Amino acid sequence: LDAVRRSDVTELMRERLEVIDGIEFIQVHPTFLYESLWNLGVLVIIILWRDTIKFQGETFLRYILGYGLGRMWIEALRTDQLILFGTGLAVSQVLAIVMVIFASIMIIVKRRQKIEVVTEENVEEITEENIEE
Repeated sequence: LDAVRRSDVTELMRERLEVIDGIEFIQVHPTFLYESLWNLGVLVIIILWRDTIKFQGETFLRYILGYGLGRMWIEALRTDQLILFGTGLAVSQVLAIVMVIFASIMIIVKRRQKIEVVTEENVEEITEENIEE
């Protein structure tokens, strides 16, 4: 604990305090490592599922969904969270939940919309419809 300001150490961190050979250590999760590995996994999934894309922006929404899911889990492991007043919820977890809900709803809505596939046969018809509007 000598390497940090004592005021920066929370009570939860102090509960995890260990002394080895007279030196105080705080055991914490390597959340940056977890987040890096999670984001790499999200990237791999997005690349593997790129053939199933149905609309523009779906890849971005998939990233937001995957990132939000990981963020909810990773933030739960942190000991230095910014808590919303009187709720006990971490701001970052609330934001992650909002991201997951938003991305999920947008993916569902956009996939249910009628999507007109442009082919060589209907390209002129679709272009003429857009010009008339």
